[in-house]
Amino acid sequence: MSGIALGGAVAAMPGIALAAPAADDLAAIEGLVQEYFSGRALRVTHGGASAGPVDLLVPSTRSFTQRQRSDHEQLKSRRAVFGRFGGYERSQTKTTVLSVSGDAARPLARVREETTLYFVSPRACGGRFTAYTVEHDVQFVRDGGVLRLDSAQFISSDYRDLPETQFLDAVPAKFRGPGPAKGSGIKPGTGEPPRSPKVVAGQTFGDRTSANLQVAYDYGRMIEYAIRYGLNYDPSALYYSDDCTAFISECMNYGFWQHTGSWPGQDRTSNSQWFRGSYTWTTTYSWGGAENWYWFATGSGRTYILSELDWMVPSDVLQWNWPKGNPPDDILDHTQICTDIYIDPVLGLGDQYMTQHSSNHHDYVNRSLNYILSYQTWTYQLYAHRT
Repeated sequence: MSGIALGGAVAAMPGIALAAPAADDLAAIEGLVQEYFSGRALRVTHGGASAGPVDLLVPSTRSFTQRQRSDHEQLKSRRAVFGRFGGYERSQTKTTVLSVSGDAARPLARVREETTLYFVSPRACGGRFTAYTVEHDVQFVRDGGVLRLDSAQFISSDYRDLPETQFLDAVPAKFRGPGPAKGSGIKPGTGEPPRSPKVVAGQTFGDRTSANLQVAYDYGRMIEYAIRYGLNYDPSALYYSDDCTAFISECMNYGFWQHTGSWPGQDRTSNSQWFRGSYTWTTTYSWGGAENWYWFATGSGRTYILSELDWMVPSDVLQWNWPKGNPPDDILDHTQICTDIYIDPVLGLGDQYMTQHSSNHHDYVNRSLNYILSYQTWTYQLYAHRT
């Protein structure tokens, strides 16, 4: 089999005989996916509040029209949830058809969605948007010579990510846990250090570690790097197939965390070392490994573990473990950074906003932590680092 690549080099999708789409069909596909995904994003914003169940429907089969109506109600509820923390004013969506497979009667498109949701008001550190990039498989059928949407499947390869416009039933069953989950567990930390203000982008938050009082870390630069490269990969960074922790190391590096040595002078497998070489094989395990990063960061005194998740502030780091195996392991799986917070001036409701890279390149910038926690279906452990 061979695929028709569009907008990027993408492997063929299995299971369907392939043929090049006609120019008119490709134009129709591009128009329909843009309309469909931009309509979903609009519905979770205040700008979509006046849209009725049929106002944003895209030409579809009967079954998918019913699905769009059902999703409209769920997206409206999602908009209300986001509204508790200020909400989103408007959205901007760009879709790219990466490839088309199938035949003229049933073309199947692999689509990249890049969506930005703009806050009604800036967050504490000036953040103005949430943004994410994901991919979908979109099935079309030809009805009377007209292409109609028949299904749209969000592509998920793990349990780390669910875009603001998708629901849990879009995640394959093999990745879903038994139901809503809660966090637990604290790894050994370094204890509560003396308190001193932590200044991020002109705002004063919490405290820093005693080790960090003696050095000039720039927390604003850590956030700046995360926002700049959250969806756009830094060409100077090392390539990792799963770069969640390497991305955080780059953020810390940009904020003037000092390397502790270099290769081949120091043992790169030691969690007492932290440095980036010219290649991944000349770089410490603690640069790109979540568990290794934890032990370097806490062991060196550059971070300590907060006893309350709500105390996390911009430039702090959050690490996740989804315990697996029998008995469950205690090995960290994922790392992300807090890049902003929201506190309602009247109600006092608070939320942190997280930025990450991931193994499936479903990356995001400034995603609500309350929202992230809401879609967890596996038991998890969280470790919030004060940097």
